[in-house]
Amino acid sequence: MAAGYNPFMPALALAALLLLPDGEQRARDFFERIQFETPSTDSEEARKVADTLMKRETWIAAYRALEQRLGPMPDGLAVKVDFALEGEEAGFGSGNGGEGRVRFNLRLLAEHRKRIEETEARRREAEGRGQHMVYRVPPMRMDRLVYHELTHVFQRGCEGPGWFLEGMAQLVSEDPSNLAAFANENKKVQDVDEHLPARNDTYARGHVFWKWLDSNGAAKKAAELTILQGRPWKEALEEATGLPWGILKEVECEWSEREVQKLRVKEAAGR
Repeated sequence: MAAGYNPFMPALALAALLLLPDGEQRARDFFERIQFETPSTDSEEARKVADTLMKRETWIAAYRALEQRLGPMPDGLAVKVDFALEGEEAGFGSGNGGEGRVRFNLRLLAEHRKRIEETEARRREAEGRGQHMVYRVPPMRMDRLVYHELTHVFQRGCEGPGWFLEGMAQLVSEDPSNLAAFANENKKVQDVDEHLPARNDTYARGHVFWKWLDSNGAAKKAAELTILQGRPWKEALEEATGLPWGILKEVECEWSEREVQKLRVKEAAGR
């Protein structure tokens, strides 16, 4: 018998596996099915970004958060991931049935990480001089980009306005940067039927809308009706909240304005 061999280990490992919560096991099985294309890393920043976006713990946590907030992913979901997205978008996610695709813009994200590291270096230098430097708008969290794009896989081609789809993804990712930028610019929370002039407004307005849904226990129901049952998004929101569209918009807008105002007060206090 080899030194250190424990004949009970296989049984213990099986027992530990059987004791895993169902959601945890589903998340682990999901990660094993992901097909990662090898990223082309031509800088230290790109390598660090790729390592973050391929981290097992991040994908498992994202999968579990999504199912807890919105509902079950398709059984046997298989996702392909690459790092060759071009343009000005940091990431892209889509789904169709039991298949998904996630793409990351490694060039853009490596540049973003480099700026963060440079800012952090200046912050440490300032603290060394006894000065206090804070972010008025926190930088985008790389790991939360996985949560965001995986939500778009979950949506599986659901039709709806940009704020509805991006807000759902922001709810799962809980990255505060877009909403903080919105609050910092002192923008008014408008009726969701109004035109949103800037790209960030779409993300921020959608995020606070879904935070309102979640605060009323209606987010999961709205996702179930739209994604799993294929109901029209507006009809689904009315059923999930029990409110007709006109009243729903008014109540939500008032709540969301108060939430954004809290961020403004918090941001001002931190200066």
